[in-house]
Amino acid sequence: QAEEYRGFTLFDNADAAEQAAGVGVEIHFELAEGIEKGTAIKYRGVRVGEIKGIRLAENHQGIIADAALFGFAKDFARDGTQFWLVGPSLGLFHTEHLDTLVKGKYIDIKPGKGIPVTQFKGFQKTPEVAGGLSVVLRARQLGSIKIGNRVFYRQMPVGEVTGYRLAPDATQVLIDIS
Repeated sequence: QAEEYRGFTLFDNADAAEQAAGVGVEIHFELAEGIEKGTAIKYRGVRVGEIKGIRLAENHQGIIADAALFGFAKDFARDGTQFWLVGPSLGLFHTEHLDTLVKGKYIDIKPGKGIPVTQFKGFQKTPEVAGGLSVVLRARQLGSIKIGNRVFYRQMPVGEVTGYRLAPDATQVLIDIS
C-alpha cells in the first residue's frame, strides 16, 4: 500500500521561511505619504513585517496599506496594537530619526494585548500616550514651535507638542502639549 504524497516547500533561508508563516493585516492611514510597497514595519528596531501593497479606501477618505507580519511577529496582530510612520524630524531644538533620510521611512509598532484582529488604524506620527496630561499653552506667536517638539522640565523630557491652532478671537496661538 502506497503512502499519501506530502509535498514540502523549501525556502532559501530561515528568514524567508519565517516571513511565509506570517499573517496579513490591513493598516488604514489618512495619507500614503512615505508609505510604499516594501516599507519596513519595525519593533524596537527589528524588522517584523513589511508593506505588500497600497490601495485607496472604498470611501476615498484614506488609504489601506496591506501588510504582512512575519511569523515570529504574528502575535502583534491583536486589538490595541498601534502602527505609526517614522520619518526624519529636523528642528532647532529637536532632531531625530535622521537615518530615515538615507534608509527611508518605516512604520513603527507598539503591540497590543487584545484579541487577534487584522484591521488597524495607522498614525502619521507617534500616537499620544494614554493617561497623560493634556495642556494648552497660550502664546503671542508660534515662532519655531513644531508638532513633535519635546517639552522639558529641569532638563528632562516630560512631554511634546501635539498640535497648535489660532485662538477663536485670533489674538493668540494655542499650543497643545501632552
